[in-house]
Amino acid sequence: MQLLSLEVTKQALKDAGYGTRYFDKEKTSVIFGAEAGMDLGNQYTFRNLYTQYCGELPEALAKALPSLTEDSFPGMLVNVISGRIANRLGLGGVNYSVTSACASSLTAIELGVKELRTGSSDMVLAGGADFHNGISDFLMFSSVGALSAKGRCRSFDNEADGICLGEGVGVVVLKRLADAERDGDRIYAVIDGIAGSSDGKGLGLTAPRKEGQKRALERTYWQAGVLPADVGLVEAHGTGTVVGDRTELKTLTEVYTASGAVPAQATLGSVKSQIGHTKCAAGIAGLIKVAKALHHRVLPPTGQITQPNAAWRAETSPFQLNRKPSPWASASTVARGAVSAFGFGGTNFHAVLSAYPAHQSVVGAPQFPAELFAVRGTTLAVAQAVLVQLAEFVAASDAPLALRDLARTAWEASTGVNLPVQIAFVASDLVELRSKIVAACGTAAVSGIHRRQSAAAPGKTAFLFPGQGSQYPGMLRDLLVYFPPSAALLSAGRGELQKIYPTTAYDEATAKRQQQALTDTLVAQPALGLVELAAFDWLTSLGLKPDMSAGHSYGELAALATAGAFDDQALLDLSRARAEAILAALGGDDNGAMAAVRLDTEALKPLLQGFPSVVMANQNSPIQTVISGPTSDVEAACAFLGQHNVGYKRIETDCAFRCIPTSAPHRTRRMPSRSATASPATSSVPCASWRRSSACMPMARGCLSRWARARCSRGWSVASSRISHTSRSRSTRKSVASQP
Repeated sequence: MQLLSLEVTKQALKDAGYGTRYFDKEKTSVIFGAEAGMDLGNQYTFRNLYTQYCGELPEALAKALPSLTEDSFPGMLVNVISGRIANRLGLGGVNYSVTSACASSLTAIELGVKELRTGSSDMVLAGGADFHNGISDFLMFSSVGALSAKGRCRSFDNEADGICLGEGVGVVVLKRLADAERDGDRIYAVIDGIAGSSDGKGLGLTAPRKEGQKRALERTYWQAGVLPADVGLVEAHGTGTVVGDRTELKTLTEVYTASGAVPAQATLGSVKSQIGHTKCAAGIAGLIKVAKALHHRVLPPTGQITQPNAAWRAETSPFQLNRKPSPWASASTVARGAVSAFGFGGTNFHAVLSAYPAHQSVVGAPQFPAELFAVRGTTLAVAQAVLVQLAEFVAASDAPLALRDLARTAWEASTGVNLPVQIAFVASDLVELRSKIVAACGTAAVSGIHRRQSAAAPGKTAFLFPGQGSQYPGMLRDLLVYFPPSAALLSAGRGELQKIYPTTAYDEATAKRQQQALTDTLVAQPALGLVELAAFDWLTSLGLKPDMSAGHSYGELAALATAGAFDDQALLDLSRARAEAILAALGGDDNGAMAAVRLDTEALKPLLQGFPSVVMANQNSPIQTVISGPTSDVEAACAFLGQHNVGYKRIETDCAFRCIPTSAPHRTRRMPSRSATASPATSSVPCASWRRSSACMPMARGCLSRWARARCSRGWSVASSRISHTSRSRSTRKSVASQP
């Protein structure tokens, strides 16, 4: 444990930029959370006591057990973990280890913060280590009924039955914020406050108490000067024990609700559901998770939940229990997260951290599920030779190779100005990489292997933005998680983001409600605008510039924005206002319905003769037409088409577009109260509409088109499907990709 703690500490220093860089070792301290009673000590004790109880030690057993040496004594002492680190790294500050059971490592963090506040230290290496997974540990935890019979930490699951033992080492480098800024350090997160408490007098020493946990939380938020309502992520102690989860959930709910937290404000989870309960190292594992989440701007999921704990109320709880990650759009000016660690004996610690926006990552994770291998060269043979060298290197290496590094190596293997990409493919692991290299170096056409066709004339690139009906909960989740949009865009669409990525639905009824909420025109249109802007930003950051942009229905607005007609905020404002205008034009109790039919307009037209109120609203493709009209008539038309073996699918919209509303043909259209303005911009990207049906009756849309022109500043106009502009350009966005 001492050796691994030393190695991880050296890695932490290197990651912080102090592998070879100078720092004042005289004022650098080491504080570790750990506990005695390791397997090594137990083996020494067994060897020494065997003869006392059983006589002479059998020869085979004597060889199996360790013998005492001059290094045995320091090797068994828990305080020598920090002492050995200070010794080998030549550090002159204080070094000691602290034991508070499963709260040990967060205790070490709290003590490290105090060292920095008092000025006794300028840098603290704080963390925790735990390798207690021997038979004694299992027997002890089993004796108090804490072990899971299923072998899983199912934190906050209604069928959670205990913990699964884990092990690990974690270390963070702590400095005063002003010193870190002065020294040009990379900052993952800022500790706003950290405090502890005791449970006080109770019936037992192992059962959790709400009163003690509440003290730690309240002291922490008072110290930090923030409200729990400002926190967006809570890393709970969350061991997966029945009593423990219920008590912690009630404590958190009570404290957060009292501070004004709204339902589903924060994501709640526990890293124990992924790595097990690492006991003394549990607190540092949680703190690292929160710091990295803040750094990467991603709300991580929590695993193993099939049905949430009965103490959790989806409608009123301040917390979400999510099985999938989502982009982090903070409701406060700065994103904040919190972490708890509690230990036997009634010890409780809680910390609140905040993001450091200037150093937040432009990607959501240091590694991706797959990597793009793009190999350049003057000819195909040159690129294939590069891949052969890469394959030989992978085969000869016994190091843990990262696909990210191999993809970068392949990209930079050929040097030159504007060398064309000859081969491209995607690989998700080393096994797939090897097979893809073999296929790429051959001559046969293989799916997934793309070779440059030198004879082919270069084509043009068009971006087509979809319209309403294409939205669904979780859309573009992976893209926005791995390539988080700008903070400004996330902030502008925070309300829609909660509908795009709602809390995990644990039953069909909830899933249907979430789908219906996103189907609402008032939500669907700005939600589509948000994800379409994010996708556009990502594509353009990779150097993909469209020669033209087109929009399908609502997608026209997104195409206009990306072509430079107006900025992101204006697009979202116009999207909301457009939705309000459409709904204001409706009357009666029926909003109508739409369906996609697998026929072209010529074949479909005669089949609709018996349904005069149903119109062909869109021609999506040569073999698909959208019909629109009153709900009952569209349903009857679909049933009729089905009888004639014509395929169709209802479109997820809450009103019918581009049809004559039969319920109130002469009503007065009420304009929305929302104010929306669009600033003109400069762009050379042509923009086109994707509507091809002459049977369309664009009654509401015609009204909206005139209204939108009146609302905009008349700096742009639409003519021949092109945008002509008179003023400023669309703001340049920050690149999110630094390698192919």
